[in-house]
Amino acid sequence: MTRVTPICSIMVATRFHERYVMGSMQNAHALVVGIANYQQIRPLPSIVLNDARDIHAVLADPELGAYPFDTVQILLDAQATRVALLTAFAQLAAQSNAESTVFIYLSGHGGRIESGPYAGEYVLPVDTAYTSDAALAQTAISGSELTAALRAIPARKLVVVFDCCHAGGLGEPKDASAPTLKAGLPERYYDALKAGRGRVILASSRAD
Repeated sequence: MTRVTPICSIMVATRFHERYVMGSMQNAHALVVGIANYQQIRPLPSIVLNDARDIHAVLADPELGAYPFDTVQILLDAQATRVALLTAFAQLAAQSNAESTVFIYLSGHGGRIESGPYAGEYVLPVDTAYTSDAALAQTAISGSELTAALRAIPARKLVVVFDCCHAGGLGEPKDASAPTLKAGLPERYYDALKAGRGRVILASSRAD
């Protein structure tokens, strides 16, 4: 079972190790993503954006996360396009090294297509086309793409937090050609992402 972990509590706990954290987090990088207002998909509650802002604030607070402010990138709603997300992952790979600490937080829609030529798991950027399986596969970020992006990050301390399964689903298809995407990401998806040394994947919940 994927565990539900209070992420802010983990980061706040570093306050009690301030001397250690302040010296060691200079080589730390983070990406925080929150998407509530999709272009073609049912919106999520605004708390998604509030959570992302809170995570960003905790990471950049010198008495809490102690990440250097200019190494913590936040992408909200319209900023979080497919191109922007893939670019941000590539930047993390380029800016980090084996000794880096990297933290990634993704909050938004995630799901899977269970059969057919586009079967697989997907994280949905704000500009995901929700008209057919083919369109979705071309505009979302597939499991293989995300796996490759994470494996390109050389950091031996990498934490990825997924908050990608929300009540309310993805909305009703408009026509028969609409995607067969089901909400939620399965356990095997997270297991594949964990491959490698020093990698931790935390998920808010599992697929049904």
